[in-house]
Amino acid sequence: MKNLYIYVILGIGLVFSCSKMEDNFKDYLGREDKIYAGKVDSVSLRTGYNRVQFDISTSVRNLEVVRVFWNDFADSLDVGISGEPGITTQILDGISEKDYNFNFVSIDTHGNKSLPFSVPGKVYGEKYIAVRSIRPIKEIQLIDTENLIVVWNGIVDDGVFCDITYTDINDQEVSLRVPMSDTETEINDINAKLGFSYTTVYMPEEDAIDEFFSDVVQVQPEIAFELGKETWSLVSLPTDVRGDCYGGSIAGLWNGKTNDYYHSGCYGDVEDLIPHHFTFDLGVDANLVKVRLDPRTGCCQGRNPKRFQIWGISDLTDAETTLDSNDPNWEQEMIDKGWVQLLDHETAPSWNGSAEGYITNLTDNTSVRFIRYRILENWNGEPYTALSELTFWYGE
Repeated sequence: MKNLYIYVILGIGLVFSCSKMEDNFKDYLGREDKIYAGKVDSVSLRTGYNRVQFDISTSVRNLEVVRVFWNDFADSLDVGISGEPGITTQILDGISEKDYNFNFVSIDTHGNKSLPFSVPGKVYGEKYIAVRSIRPIKEIQLIDTENLIVVWNGIVDDGVFCDITYTDINDQEVSLRVPMSDTETEINDINAKLGFSYTTVYMPEEDAIDEFFSDVVQVQPEIAFELGKETWSLVSLPTDVRGDCYGGSIAGLWNGKTNDYYHSGCYGDVEDLIPHHFTFDLGVDANLVKVRLDPRTGCCQGRNPKRFQIWGISDLTDAETTLDSNDPNWEQEMIDKGWVQLLDHETAPSWNGSAEGYITNLTDNTSVRFIRYRILENWNGEPYTALSELTFWYGE
């Protein structure tokens, strides 16, 4: 008798379990003895931006409507069916970004309804975009003011393209789509002075019906070109350092060889120690925008400049100064003689002892021809210094 009770209870449980789903839409379908329409064969879902596309496949000939339910049957949409086997496509717009369980109920020409055909799906929107990374740019290589190369810094999750917009040399707006697989992008006939903008394009799923776009990134390339050194030459003015200690030469700063160098400190006079300065001729007038200092190779990098200045002037007529670099009135005399301070800079602590070149922008881009370099302090506190190469970039 005890076993009989167990069997009865199990049987009742199975009945309730099998009928649970039908109870959810019992009010919609009506009585259980009703004739059911044929179900859809399959549904393919393609996600989009706050919308989704259904590709509904049917093989029953007398179907008239497929009613799509979501939000636990609280919302619905009727999709008209031709009555012939095939695939019907429908887009559902304006729905929230989240996971869904869509239920498809067929209705035939006699008004009979099918049991639901359930398909899960996901809809994307602003929340998805908010956590996406914009593809970064590693560097921009300026060929000239009308041609440049964008060097990309890796790829980003779900990224498929970058859309670049720029103004060309004919003042026309141009759009360029770049695959995420490209590591470099060359842009020709661009007005580089105006810069460009770009967005990163994402696809959350391979067959999504919409592309998703990042915020627009504005890019302004630095208009700077390396100045050739073929025309450079040393100018010896009163109080200039000789810079030829330990086999060095100031002229070695522009011969392209980092194993040549200028070095001070072997004479011990006031012009030889820090602070000191020297002067040279670029051979051309230029609007300098950036400078690079290369340390002496294999030695003395604790003597890298900590604080230095760059001064410039277009004409040396009446420009000679008489004061030593350690004189507190030295800068005022330079100004009185027409020199322009292009830079007064303290290098980063990381350059103390570094063998790498140091690059910084000039703060005044006045057109000059003659340069006076002045060191005020080095990193290890010794009264002398060394460099192997000086490089300038100019703008327009």
